[in-house]
Amino acid sequence: VGADQRLLVWECASGKQIAEAADLGILKSVCWGPDGKLVTSSSGFASTPAALSVWRLEDGKLTPGPSVTAPALPSKPLQVRWPRKIEKFVSGHEGGEVCLWNSSCELLKKVQPHTARVIGIQLSIDFEMVVSASLDMTARVFRISDLKERACFTVDRPLNDAAMFPVGDRSDPIEVLCAGGQDARDVAISNVSTKGQFDIVVLVEGEEGPVQTFGGHFGPVHAVIALPDQSGFVTGG
Repeated sequence: VGADQRLLVWECASGKQIAEAADLGILKSVCWGPDGKLVTSSSGFASTPAALSVWRLEDGKLTPGPSVTAPALPSKPLQVRWPRKIEKFVSGHEGGEVCLWNSSCELLKKVQPHTARVIGIQLSIDFEMVVSASLDMTARVFRISDLKERACFTVDRPLNDAAMFPVGDRSDPIEVLCAGGQDARDVAISNVSTKGQFDIVVLVEGEEGPVQTFGGHFGPVHAVIALPDQSGFVTGG
């Protein structure tokens, strides 16, 4: 997905493009769902409204399915994730909302835990929970089934992404990796120091403050993902 308003599907083995849909607005996120379905989020462009749209890939062709468009959306959708074993997906929005939808794009639950844009959302490895990361300097963990909040983590920087290490038992504390940092243009305006702003912060439910930090980036970190075996994580900035 990209700013050229196109959705492209590729075959991994050959590296060839096998399907395309165009004129969809500026696409922000895409995620595979069950049974060959996928969902996209777009922020709109010109006369094309912001939308959440479900697609199906069959015989090398993308077939449009249900969708919901502005103004029926709470605000522009920026991120979307679809747990592959259920017919529901989760979206994060410009207005700070986190929403749960069914595969017909019917709104099942809306919460507004954030006071700024939700930049990143990620699923737990067992698809039972979702974590949202926001420019309001918080990461929040929800149960996917009903969006009931399990934990809130507060940091000292705007967040672009957050990821969860696998939880062995539901009663175990949640461990979250937070990534972000204030953009250089915002630092110039606010005169805030960037020292440590681009470190990856590890937070554990029930603990006060970070339990560990990892440096290495010299600009805002836009993506973080934990390895399923808890042996490490990957970041992009």
